[in-house]
Amino acid sequence: DILTIDYSGSVDGVKFEGGTAEDQTLVIGSGAFIPGFEEQLVGKNLNETADINVTFPEEYHAPDLAGKDAVFTVKAIKEKELPELDDEFAAEVSEFETLEDYKADIKEKIRDRKKEAANTERENKIVDAAVEAATMDIPEAMIEEQVQQMTDEFAQRLSYQGLSMEQYLMFSGMDAQKFADDLKPQAVKRI
Repeated sequence: DILTIDYSGSVDGVKFEGGTAEDQTLVIGSGAFIPGFEEQLVGKNLNETADINVTFPEEYHAPDLAGKDAVFTVKAIKEKELPELDDEFAAEVSEFETLEDYKADIKEKIRDRKKEAANTERENKIVDAAVEAATMDIPEAMIEEQVQQMTDEFAQRLSYQGLSMEQYLMFSGMDAQKFADDLKPQAVKRI
């Protein structure tokens, strides 16, 4: 089931930052919330208010909440209403007038993506075989430069998601040197 909920969380009776939301979509069974949260919503009625008792995991990303017991007051449980799959829906969400045309376009796009993925995989296997058979001495400075470029590209992608490289390394339990060492084989392959 897909629910829309409003909730307010507190630890020792005090609300905490990031513990309150309205019109939050939750798919029961997705595991998107703290363990035990979703299970306590099963069996609740629409528009019913409920207190959900959970314990934050010990390795939770916010140290001030890790391992703490919390209560989330959930209210306004609403059922997600999905639209009918018909021509009206297709016209609303796409440039197509009929559902059949919309489905045909989706199938074609999926087929194109799979074909492209197969071509990419074949190209990667060819490159892997060429790299495997190649014998060359690559200067360490060139490898280090490529690792730095790959690290910068990765940091840029993280920034689009609102994360810094330091946060990523902290969450993943790696240090910068281990991260760079893990990139070296890919850097050699790129070169």
